[in-house]
Amino acid sequence: GRPFFRSIRAARAAGGLQDVLDRESARMAGGAAAASPYELGQAAKDAAAASLKDFRQQNARFYDDFTNQWGSAPASLTNVKAAIDDMTAGLSPESSARLKSQLAALLQHELADDAAGGLNVATVKAARTRIGDALNAPSVVDTSSVGQGQLRRLYGALADDYRAGITDPDALRALSDHNAWEAAQHNARELLDRRLFGNRDAQQVGGALLRSDLTPETVEALRKGGEAFPPGVAGFPALP
Repeated sequence: GRPFFRSIRAARAAGGLQDVLDRESARMAGGAAAASPYELGQAAKDAAAASLKDFRQQNARFYDDFTNQWGSAPASLTNVKAAIDDMTAGLSPESSARLKSQLAALLQHELADDAAGGLNVATVKAARTRIGDALNAPSVVDTSSVGQGQLRRLYGALADDYRAGITDPDALRALSDHNAWEAAQHNARELLDRRLFGNRDAQQVGGALLRSDLTPETVEALRKGGEAFPPGVAGFPALP
């Protein structure tokens, strides 16, 4: 990873930011070129892209390994069925039956496996992913008959049923730790997209990084973007 984010923070504290940028730009270019907003911005965008790629690979690797270990464990849709009952409670019999049918149709095969006693953790995880995809991109799954709030309830219930199928406390702790890391990564990257990258080109990103009013939240997001990666993984270097 390139240490320019660390250099920026240190230079701001000590004064002399331009000197640090000159040295860093020359090091990156292999010569004596002076730092420019474009060079800095392009380096930032490249680091962000590499960091995002590594994050996705590391995240997928964890879930693949976890599912390989726990995927065949038996599971049930206890929380899903309770959520469906709760969402349809208080409606007229006709409305309740219609909504229950619409919600159940989204998990038709999983509910059938559950009724037959053949549901496992991997199937619950796949269903959770499918509902999550529907929340993020409605065109992926036809969910026109149910609302976003109801989809979120199903997603949460599937997450609870997924965890319920994992019976080892150490494995659950590892899953919780990973989920916390994943959430922090998502939050940091979303903040960077809003505050720094967005639709800006390299020149604009470099200019934003050079501004003296770069917010502490943005600097913290830059730090969080790399803090969880193990040594040797490309991406944002951790800031001190």
